[in-house]
Amino acid sequence: MTRSRKGAAVLALVIASVAVLAAASAASAARAETKGFRFGVILPTSSTDLNWSQTMTAASKEVAAKLGAKLSLTDKVFDPTQARPLFEQLLAQDVKLIFAHSFSFAQLIREIAPKNPDTIFVVAADGEKAKGNISIVTYSYLEMGYSQCWLAAKMSKKGIIGNVGAAKAPYNTETNQGCQLGARAANPKAKVIEAFTNDFVDQQKGREVGQALLDKGADVLFV
Repeated sequence: MTRSRKGAAVLALVIASVAVLAAASAASAARAETKGFRFGVILPTSSTDLNWSQTMTAASKEVAAKLGAKLSLTDKVFDPTQARPLFEQLLAQDVKLIFAHSFSFAQLIREIAPKNPDTIFVVAADGEKAKGNISIVTYSYLEMGYSQCWLAAKMSKKGIIGNVGAAKAPYNTETNQGCQLGARAANPKAKVIEAFTNDFVDQQKGREVGQALLDKGADVLFV
């Protein structure tokens, strides 16, 4: 899962960054001056969470290094109320490309973006629509769940896969559906047991839920 997510994140970053850089280069040539390009990333969880935010962190740093761009990255901000001043700070610093890497930021960006038409906002959110200077990136969560749990079922000796989710958000529901389909495609007798932490940032809750699924007989975890 990490590799597939990283590939998608890198691709999204490169496409958006190159587009903005091209526009910036044209403007700079006209003014006969050069300025370092900078982009911002705001993450909902820890940049070392071994999952969603860590993948985006690695992708962002890789793109910044390849393009010689400056990166402003903030992690552990899931609440849009807490995120608002961070987005406003980036805008005050004239950052023209901002990645809002959580569905929790979608409504906030819909409010901020129209007031800042010269900035491109890239929101990672399922079920949202691109509009104006707002771009939406998402994944095929069904395919992600299918492929990962197909592999999990092949690896499992007991035929029991534990599926740890954060909450019954639409993307989690779709991922879990794919997980069920993939596991049974690999092993018709496979069983997937699910549990939710009801929290998107607390890693300790994730460990506790994972251990509970192991205690129930799972020998492979999908998180």
